[in-house]
Amino acid sequence: VLYFDGDGVRQNYAEALKWFKLSANSYDRVNKYNKYRPQYMLGVLYMNGDGVPQDYVEAKEWFNTELSKVIENRIKQRDIMISDYDKVTEKYKKMLS
Repeated sequence: VLYFDGDGVRQNYAEALKWFKLSANSYDRVNKYNKYRPQYMLGVLYMNGDGVPQDYVEAKEWFNTELSKVIENRIKQRDIMISDYDKVTEKYKKMLS
């Protein structure tokens, strides 16, 4: 994002593209909550033609990849919450019986 924004370095979309691609294809343990952001940012680069030829098809692919991963992750989080809720609810039902 530093190269994309020019934050502390000269703005360089080609360098941003390189790092976004590296990050998009790996699991970032440090930044686990934003691990799909590079995929979104690649979509932005292709949509705007920043450092790459403007390509709406490629942009759409990156946006869809990011979106499907985010949705998948949110569904997992919801299911964990429901499972935990069901366990707690069952515990309280037993306590009240």
